Amino acid sequence: MNIREILKIQQAFENNTTPTDLTDEDIVYWSKSKKEHIKMLDLDLHHFLRIMINYLEEDRYLLNSQTKLDISRSLGKILNEIGEIQKGIND
Repeated sequence: MNIREILKIQQAFENNTTPTDLTDEDIVYWSKSKKEHIKMLDLDLHHFLRIMINYLEEDRYLLNSQTKLDISRSLGKILNEIGEIQKGIND
């Protein structure tokens, strides 16, 4: 499931509009392995999370350890919420 699909599910599930800055088609990520830009919205969730984890581990954004922990916890909560949404859809 890619980020675009997750945002659509969240929008329908919460009866809420996704902010336009999150649906910008010009937001891209440079894939080292593919040697090309990939639209963030086309990334599968697990790829997106790996990218975020790599950025945190490499200190690219010079975050302190508490901020990293907060982000890691937030990502965990997001994964749990997506799992609950998927269960609701499959039931």
